[in-house]
Amino acid sequence: MKEYTIGFPIGYFNGWMGGSVLASNFTNAALQASKNCTLNVKNILLYDVSGSDISIPECGYLVVGRNQINGGAILREFIISSLYDDLYLYKNLRIACLSLNVDVLGPSYHDLGNDFPIPWSAYIPDFQHRHYPRFFSEADISSRNQMFSAILRNSNVVFVNSLSVINDINKFYSLSEINQSIKKLPEARHFFEESEDVEDLLDEFKISRNYFIVCSQQWMHKKHDTVILAFSDFLSRFNVECDLVITGELIDYRNPKLNAEIQELINKHKINHRVRYLGLIERNKQLCLISNAKSLIQASLIEGGPGASGVLEAASMDTKIIASDIPANLEMSFGRHTFFRSENIESLSKAMQIAYFSEVKNKNPILKIEADGVNMSLGLQLNRILISQT
Repeated sequence: MKEYTIGFPIGYFNGWMGGSVLASNFTNAALQASKNCTLNVKNILLYDVSGSDISIPECGYLVVGRNQINGGAILREFIISSLYDDLYLYKNLRIACLSLNVDVLGPSYHDLGNDFPIPWSAYIPDFQHRHYPRFFSEADISSRNQMFSAILRNSNVVFVNSLSVINDINKFYSLSEINQSIKKLPEARHFFEESEDVEDLLDEFKISRNYFIVCSQQWMHKKHDTVILAFSDFLSRFNVECDLVITGELIDYRNPKLNAEIQELINKHKINHRVRYLGLIERNKQLCLISNAKSLIQASLIEGGPGASGVLEAASMDTKIIASDIPANLEMSFGRHTFFRSENIESLSKAMQIAYFSEVKNKNPILKIEADGVNMSLGLQLNRILISQT
């Protein structure tokens, strides 16, 4: 029986923490399925080091063990959560795939063209540039439109995270422009075993015992301003000791002034002592804070999948979720969630009030056996789809 080698190019996904978590989820699931089912599959991770001074041998790839990898904070967190022992570095994906006898490539964000030597699948995150063009330059919009058109034309299969993205593809492209199938990836599940003492973390980050948490980079579409205004409204109505904890990078290349604008908003409403921007923190610390929060808040204007990674983690821990009522979020079929009207400060403040004063008496975090079962199914489905393209 032939052994199929599936390569996963993970470089794009390690550009932001949510993408890193997504890639960790589906690559780990694929590996688990390969080891525990009758499919004869070998899964490998491919990482583009173009532009670096790393020397790649003539064969086109360099194998490095997980303990040899020195990268930024996001890549380090990916490696920590990864089940893979090795990472295959490359500068020319075509040469690396041929040398490694890769049969098919897992989701790629970039167009590899219609002459790539092996079948390849693509990934489309969302159509934010179509729904909110004000967040993008004309050059960015043109670039994304060209790339998505090429992906839909040249790849063998396109993966997305929600039905709302499939609806957008059907809305923005005609059938003649879509030359392959579109597949929705099921959501992964997380088994979380606390390795941190929450009291130590509250002391380390100077957080009150009661707090809401937001886990998203400070991008415009994540609407940190809506959360801050709603939190200010909530505090003005109730004399409670409660903080707002926000994790994630404080950078949006599209609006370099955004962080200063957010800080000005916090100062204006005099809630500096209650808002804790932690930036990028170790993932095990972030997960512990999610587990012990009053609620996780996700106020996005648009998402590619139901809730994004932080919401999936909160659901796995049975932490309450407050999410905007955007199409992707309304697809949530998991977790203890409440929706508020997107961008509506009063609606979010009301949801925060309910979450704060309604205690969860019996939390039921997902068991390891449940998480393993869901992820095994995800990995098996992903492997089968990819093998079917060969």
